[in-house]
Amino acid sequence: MRFGRDGGSMIASAKTLGVVAHGRDNNFNLIRMIAACGVLVSHCFPIALGGQAIEPLMRATRFSLGAFGVMAFFSISGFLISQSYDRSRSPSSFWAARALRLLPALFVALVVDAYVIGLWATTAPKLAYFFKPYTATFVLSNVSMLWDQYALWGVFRDNPFPTWVNGSLWTLRYEVICYAATMLCGFIGLYRERLFPLFLAVFLAWYVPARITGGDGLIVTASPVYLAPFFAAGMTLYIYRRWIPLNWLIAALGVVLCILMRRTPVYFEFLVVTCAYTTMCLAFARSPFLLRYNRLGDYSYGIYIYAFPVQQAIVHFLKPISPFGLTALAFPITIALAVVSWHFIERPTLSMKRIFRRREAALSAPPLAVAPET
Repeated sequence: MRFGRDGGSMIASAKTLGVVAHGRDNNFNLIRMIAACGVLVSHCFPIALGGQAIEPLMRATRFSLGAFGVMAFFSISGFLISQSYDRSRSPSSFWAARALRLLPALFVALVVDAYVIGLWATTAPKLAYFFKPYTATFVLSNVSMLWDQYALWGVFRDNPFPTWVNGSLWTLRYEVICYAATMLCGFIGLYRERLFPLFLAVFLAWYVPARITGGDGLIVTASPVYLAPFFAAGMTLYIYRRWIPLNWLIAALGVVLCILMRRTPVYFEFLVVTCAYTTMCLAFARSPFLLRYNRLGDYSYGIYIYAFPVQQAIVHFLKPISPFGLTALAFPITIALAVVSWHFIERPTLSMKRIFRRREAALSAPPLAVAPET
């Protein structure tokens, strides 16, 4: 179950992605943290002012700060999930790792949304709200990712961005779909350097018609056509990692090309490649100062799943409020919840991956030799 080898034919350069992408000396946690904070700041505008509000960077780039954060998330996921599958002993261990990373913290966050924030903020009778099946299905539907339920009975109906309790969750379903695509392609053997172009051909056969028929509207809305290219770009960087140099001049050239292509139909595609490549350059910039962040933990997921309901609750009780005031209040509260989530839920459950590894190692180990009877 291997995508490729970093063998003797590898380009002998310390700046090659395949050479540096080993061990834990990277800045992925820091980049995800910055991306999650960008999503928080970006959401303050529509949550405080309404859905018509223009978010940061929209006029200059056609994308909000939060959109760039999601781009970075999916680029990183494409690379790291491919690496995770490459190192997994079986599909079951791959899915166990993914489930442990996503579901326990998400379940707790949804319970907090429904039975703490929602119960506090609802205008409906408290007892009726608590026992209403619609409250329970909010937790079950979103943790299962089978269907979306963003509203709760009587919660945030009078907010500028009404009814949505946790609007960040829409990306998680597409994330899991990308996981499934990763496993499927790896299982049928497409994740090899010579065969991976077949996957890219299939992907483009889906993407190009959807992109043409959907136009630019698809790339600024909750659409898989907006997210999947970044994940696919991250996958591609992993598959061909031994041939890809990490060079800041190349990254800078990509940024310049994006600026020049700003008003062309292929601007988004240039942005996909530039975002994924630049993210890898940042991730493997070996700075001792930046690497110190890894000692803290990975708080990005907690920020991502708690920021939106915290922001909505602040607006509910303190409106009117400016986006900047909302940012100042929501940021420390969300950080505190993310820290608690990491140290008391996410990190302990992630340690359970060792149990699956030991069990699989025991099942795959050859039986002990038995001496013949004499």
